[in-house]
Amino acid sequence: MTRGTISVVVVNFRTPDLTAEAVRSALAEREVVEAIVVDNGSGDGSVEQLGKTLSGLAARLVPSEVNSGFGAGANRGAAVARGDMLFFLNSDAILMPGSIGRMLQSFGPGIGAVAPLVLGPDGRTPQADAFGSFPSPRTLVFRTNRRPEHIRDPDWVSGVALLVQRSTFEQIGGFDDSYQMYLEDVDLCRRIRQAGWTVRRARDATVVHLGGGSYGSSTIRDAAYHQSLLLYLRKAGYPVPIVSALAPAHLLWQRGRRAVRRLRNPRVTTG
Repeated sequence: MTRGTISVVVVNFRTPDLTAEAVRSALAEREVVEAIVVDNGSGDGSVEQLGKTLSGLAARLVPSEVNSGFGAGANRGAAVARGDMLFFLNSDAILMPGSIGRMLQSFGPGIGAVAPLVLGPDGRTPQADAFGSFPSPRTLVFRTNRRPEHIRDPDWVSGVALLVQRSTFEQIGGFDDSYQMYLEDVDLCRRIRQAGWTVRRARDATVVHLGGGSYGSSTIRDAAYHQSLLLYLRKAGYPVPIVSALAPAHLLWQRGRRAVRRLRNPRVTTG
């Protein structure tokens, strides 16, 4: 492990072109010494394509035969990275110049992780669900989640782009790989905060999140989110009867939301 250096970790699943752009945007930052690209069992020629695309860059390709989920893939990349800070970047995200330096400026005593401002595909509109308060039965029942744009230290920040002290990451055990998709970043932040560190937003650093590069239909995404939410609530210590009682209501809400999307735009396929 090299003192004072940053390794970027990108997990690829069938998005080799997007992944290559994400890697280039991170390696353009002078503080980043290497990129670790973990292919999560794409099986579509991604490994071969990335091997050619990343040739000549300070990048290492780590193939996996199976798709074990984002968290497990990120852990695999972190395990072979040599930096003393780890920057996790989605394969469908582009880091804006100078953002790593601005995130580093937000680090200080007691800070365990820092995330930039996440913008949508238009490069201007902040992504609404890139931070917030921890999910709980109350926030789900009353649909309340504190996301005032000025908040500096929210409960959690998105794993779209997340800079973490390696010592912090290792102390809390990294990502929980029992999450296949969704909320592994929220769970990581929960454990970072439980260990006594603060999670911070660096709003002068930015990343553009193109979105949805590795995911299937909205039906599949909704089902995955539902399963991850129930898993999160159990791991956060909420009683099993409460979680079980909440599950049908959450499913009903998801289906209603999908129906509203179809009504608003009938030409959009929701799976």
